[in-house]
Amino acid sequence: MAQLFSLGGRLRSMQLLPSAREDWIALILLPFKVCIVVAIPLLLLLVQIYGHSSPAEASALISCFALSSPILLLGSMIQFGVCKGRRAPLITLAFGTVPILFLIPFLLHELFSR
Repeated sequence: MAQLFSLGGRLRSMQLLPSAREDWIALILLPFKVCIVVAIPLLLLLVQIYGHSSPAEASALISCFALSSPILLLGSMIQFGVCKGRRAPLITLAFGTVPILFLIPFLLHELFSR
């Protein structure tokens, strides 16, 4: 019974919004990371189903990457200056560079290979 009350106290004290500056930056960058993570399997699924991606789908994914990559690269630079550790900025940097290095050339090849 005591464990139940201690769990209830922990749930009431749970914060929904971040309190530290580093956590706010990570929260702001989260939708852009999700966009990149969701777009990759979506692209591979479309290529697997249809054999190729249509120009409209490829251009939508390119615009998603073109929007997310610079924001994540800028966010990683801000995190390098603000965050105490180096883990969060490096993860954000990786999320920002993956579309530039691998996915945009693949999408451009899919778009212009016809």
